[in-house]
Amino acid sequence: MQIVLKDPVYHAEKRWRVLLLVLVIAWLLGCTAPGPNLVYLPDQPQPPPAADLPVELRLKNWIGTDVDGDSGGSCVHASTRMVARVAGEYDLDLAWFENATRGYEGPESAGRLLDKFNAQGVIFGATEDGDVGLLEEASRENRWAIIFYYPGHSIAFCGFDVIDGQPVALLLDNNFPEAYIVVEKQLFIDSWVHAYGGFACVPWVRQVVPRTYARTYERW
Repeated sequence: MQIVLKDPVYHAEKRWRVLLLVLVIAWLLGCTAPGPNLVYLPDQPQPPPAADLPVELRLKNWIGTDVDGDSGGSCVHASTRMVARVAGEYDLDLAWFENATRGYEGPESAGRLLDKFNAQGVIFGATEDGDVGLLEEASRENRWAIIFYYPGHSIAFCGFDVIDGQPVALLLDNNFPEAYIVVEKQLFIDSWVHAYGGFACVPWVRQVVPRTYARTYERW
């Protein structure tokens, strides 16, 4: 299997059909999807991450309204709920669903997302300056992370892996939750830090995070 060392990398059957779908979804949901310079992997299944989430439990981006009444895509919240599901934290997933009328949907910022975790009593690690140690720790723990990736968009980081000897990052875009995205690891890190701001959050819920790296936030 050949890994194409360009970003983003998608698994798709028909390039232009998917590109058109990207543009339509971006217009409808308000979360900006990748631009026209798309490079796809060969048309074959990709191996799932160590922490896999069944397709039936993955969530698609949806139109929502935040506490200020602004409508837009709910990409941050879709990612948050999938991160909770893959960890088996269904109470947290349910809390997000039940609090939709209190701003747990629609446009979201990093600060407001972390405030919501605090309100739910969730233990988490987070960074806003691209501390890759957080993602390495999440990957070792078989946990996912909520990250800001692509312009104005949030997706799930699903772990680091090695495919055909090539270190890669596995991602899941809530605009296209049917298949994982495979990106060369260093290219992913460079893009995440320098192009998209370096925000990531990993809810550990009741498990204390080992202090193996400096965090932007430590709220317990």
